[in-house]
Amino acid sequence: MSLDYNLASPFFRQSQLRPENIALAIEEQTWTYAKLREYAQRVACWLTDSGACQPSRVGILASRSFETYAGILGACWSGAAYVPISTKLPEGRLAAILEHTKLDALIVDSTGSTLLTPSLRHVLPQRVLGPRSGSPNADFRIESEDSLPQFNETDEPCAMDANRIAYIIFTSGTTGAPKGVMISTGNVRNFVDSIQERYRFQPDDRVAQPSEVSFDNSVFDLFNAWEAGAALHVVPANQLMGPSRFLQTNAITVWYSVPSFAIAMQRMKLLRPGALPSLRYSAFAGEALPRSTAEAWQAAAVNSIVDCLYGPTETTVVCTGDRFSDVSHVTENRDIISIGKPFPGMEAMIVDSSSRPLPQASCSRVLQR
Repeated sequence: MSLDYNLASPFFRQSQLRPENIALAIEEQTWTYAKLREYAQRVACWLTDSGACQPSRVGILASRSFETYAGILGACWSGAAYVPISTKLPEGRLAAILEHTKLDALIVDSTGSTLLTPSLRHVLPQRVLGPRSGSPNADFRIESEDSLPQFNETDEPCAMDANRIAYIIFTSGTTGAPKGVMISTGNVRNFVDSIQERYRFQPDDRVAQPSEVSFDNSVFDLFNAWEAGAALHVVPANQLMGPSRFLQTNAITVWYSVPSFAIAMQRMKLLRPGALPSLRYSAFAGEALPRSTAEAWQAAAVNSIVDCLYGPTETTVVCTGDRFSDVSHVTENRDIISIGKPFPGMEAMIVDSSSRPLPQASCSRVLQR
């Protein structure tokens, strides 16, 4: 029997096993696995037009809203690749991404709908789904929840093989034009398996979601939480720079972010010893992790494992790690935590400027930045 690599399939299984578990929490609102499944399935049915066609790419122009996460699940459920697009992009860059991706459909929230100006009309897909009909700036119709088909309890996520595209993440473009990085379903499955083996998340975990979905760090939060039947808690934008109260109020057990969050909290003196007792796992990636910050976070999160992870977007979020809570390795002369050893099944190589492997290169060594 062939394996199903659809990113929505683990969520679907958890919705059957634990329908009343909280799957998503945003501000004061929560959605159970059963309720989120219902909406995601309806979105998927809308995307496939009751089975008449299967979309290839579905854009998500939304941020920290119910439409964001239900849209991602619905796109995956339908068998499409989801394409998260930042709502902070200037109009020219947004137009370039929309033209380049040639989306089959676009899902927006209230913020995303305001970005759909008449000048974008020529690059938009024919079908746009939003929280309400119409748009204050556009001369075309946005379909609302009223357009969604009725919930079909027997419908399951579309079976996908390992070579299908799971998502397309666009780089920031700081070194040139933004590039769309295509990640396969098989790669995401391997990544999630590696993370589950490393951390063993449980259904009673509460996973923070600080990253925008247009940043691939979000893949860690969403699909590892839903793999375990855990709750995904979205960090409000106005609490990102000092999320200690959010962590305490929601008794967050899993935190994953760029080190900048921890560095800012350290500077604001929010990492007091024992201040974050609910955390079980803390992981940082995307930037260098200073030793002093790792030490301060470990003192605050006394019950937490602290990890430094690393990996470019092309390797599916992260691919190496160094466990600070055990015996950490500090890069000489820089006082930052090393990027560690490759995950199981991964290989790492040290190369010089001409991309030739150096004689001492070894994937079994601890790699340093």
